[in-house]
Amino acid sequence: MFTIKKVFALFCFLPLLINAQGVSDALRLAETQLGSGARALGMGNSYIGVSDDFSAIVNNPAGLGLVKRFELSTGIEYNSFTNSTSFMNSNTKFDKTKTNLSQIGFVYPLPTVQGSLVFAAGYSQIANFNKVIKYDGYNSGNTSMIQDLTSKNDDITYDLGLSYGVFSGGSWLHDETLIKGKLNQSAEIIQSGSINQYSIGGAMEVARNLFVGLTFNIQSGTFKQTKDYYEDDIYDVYGASLETNPGDASTKDFETFNLFDQIDWDLSGYNFQFGMMYVLENRARIGLNIKLPTVYTIKEKYFVDSYAVFGNSKVYIPEAMESEIEYEVTTPFEFGIGGSIPILKNLLLSGQISFIDYGQTEYTSGLDATSKAANNRNIASDLKGVANINIGAEYSFIPQNLRFRGGFILMPSPYVADNESKFDKKYFTFGFGYLIEQMVAIDVAYIHGWWSDYGDSYTTGGSRYEQEIQYDNILCTVSYRF
Repeated sequence: MFTIKKVFALFCFLPLLINAQGVSDALRLAETQLGSGARALGMGNSYIGVSDDFSAIVNNPAGLGLVKRFELSTGIEYNSFTNSTSFMNSNTKFDKTKTNLSQIGFVYPLPTVQGSLVFAAGYSQIANFNKVIKYDGYNSGNTSMIQDLTSKNDDITYDLGLSYGVFSGGSWLHDETLIKGKLNQSAEIIQSGSINQYSIGGAMEVARNLFVGLTFNIQSGTFKQTKDYYEDDIYDVYGASLETNPGDASTKDFETFNLFDQIDWDLSGYNFQFGMMYVLENRARIGLNIKLPTVYTIKEKYFVDSYAVFGNSKVYIPEAMESEIEYEVTTPFEFGIGGSIPILKNLLLSGQISFIDYGQTEYTSGLDATSKAANNRNIASDLKGVANINIGAEYSFIPQNLRFRGGFILMPSPYVADNESKFDKKYFTFGFGYLIEQMVAIDVAYIHGWWSDYGDSYTTGGSRYEQEIQYDNILCTVSYRF
């Protein structure tokens, strides 16, 4: 009977655990990220209607046509992610920092009789997956990860002696567990990685003051998530008189359950980006940016290990479970329109709005037909279209070659269920720039963001944690123009 249950679970229920793809994984690739240029970021990334330096290759390639001199630029950033998590009336604060190269590129204007023809190429970091979650609290309810896995007839709790098979007439029916909640639950979830983009693009003036541009982007990157989850019987609810696997004395006096899982991605992708820019007679600018869907190929490795501690024994699952899979995710179109207008001769104001329908994100290949259809249905029902709003300003002290900047970014939550404004990402940005001998530009930007989020330890509910997130980033860009 044991063999019958084991074989059935291996082929029918194990995929429930090791299938790591879902709505949040697709959204991780599709969600709009912050930029890599310090001047743009200092102005709240409101740059579609400005875009007159290397950052245009990401924000609006048509703006490259406004560049009149050769430009070589590089940037570095420092990022801090702080998460204060509330769980079962207990608060835990955890943070994670990262320093990395944000961009390096060049812009080359070709000599023309009239108009302009400009090419650019370079590297930008377009996504940063630096994130942490940590929580620890006593769940007095009657739910647990052990019960959740058992309800799915998962082999892990069975192998650890935390559940047992129910049989009828020699046939295995399902698993049950004597664990009924009342456990301390804790976890540490750490995410890292980034998406790097390598771009080549160009722009030209097709009519007086009308510029068009095109960029071809190749993406590569990594993502890694480790989750170390514990359930502990801190009040000895399941004491020495209880065998979690009836008839097996080694399962007396349950103390601890641990589940460790790790996701590793190697990802690659490509897309095209199209832009237009029109310069009005008063030097105001109107810009349009269209980012075509990105096709990402993900090579995923998933690893699971687990153990349980009893009064006189520690039991590991017979073999850690590993899976490898390759699949594709296609992100939606992104449309943005923006403008800038000079006020007097010292103040530049800019604004833009970008629309993206996250519900059109899709798993396009690599998964079996059933999993792909289920994931895409969940994406369409759980995610919605949003309009991101960016505003910015720049004030120039012309004789001193000094500029001060400020901006605001509003990025509404893409989840249908997030109907409160606290789930929207909000950022204030500040920055300054200094031009040395009309050739070397040094730009620095600081951004502070905050929003709320939540998550569940397992799928059957009863173990939700609330998050208050703060995001801080310092970005420095140096450009040489001649």
